[in-house]
Amino acid sequence: MPLAAVLHEAGLTAKSLYVRAEGSDLGVPPTAAAGTKPFYYDKGLPIEKALHPDTILAWAQNGQLLEHLHGAPVRLLVPGCSGNWSVKWLTRLELTDCEPDCWYHYQFYYYGSSPDDPDKELITTIGVKSLITQPNDDTETMPPGIHMIRGYAWSGRRGDYPGPRSASTAGDLGRGPYRAAARALHVGALVLPLGRPPQGPLPI
Repeated sequence: MPLAAVLHEAGLTAKSLYVRAEGSDLGVPPTAAAGTKPFYYDKGLPIEKALHPDTILAWAQNGQLLEHLHGAPVRLLVPGCSGNWSVKWLTRLELTDCEPDCWYHYQFYYYGSSPDDPDKELITTIGVKSLITQPNDDTETMPPGIHMIRGYAWSGRRGDYPGPRSASTAGDLGRGPYRAAARALHVGALVLPLGRPPQGPLPI
């Protein structure tokens, strides 16, 4: 069910700027300050994202009810955002007129140089990612000849829905070793840095 349907039924006003979503998981994170009392996991979703048609309340997947591990009975699902936004075991939704003071926003899921960085940036959308799936990390050597290289690229940023995109290419290379690496280019010119693959050079 779209989250927007529930919010419209509850009644939106000009002051409805954020949606605080709370799950039933209660505890104290290991990095919390000494003496912190147990609190429920929560996230504060901007109203624009909350009203997006892809943001849903999920209780089933592939025709089967969600399992407890996956957030049953109801889980908030926020495509395009990092997984920590998809609150499991959802128990409460609250409309607010300002960004909720959610502990995980700037104490755990953030970009910053240190815990005391005054310019912390909240982690929201999934960045540009890519992955080579063939050959996989267990491949040490390959015989000479033509080989198919396959992989995926994905991102949660604007214009990238829906989900991962697959790609493949083939090459006839002489004796190596060679190093295979993937780089994803976003429609907005964001580029994933080219890095060394975990398997290193492949002797051919």
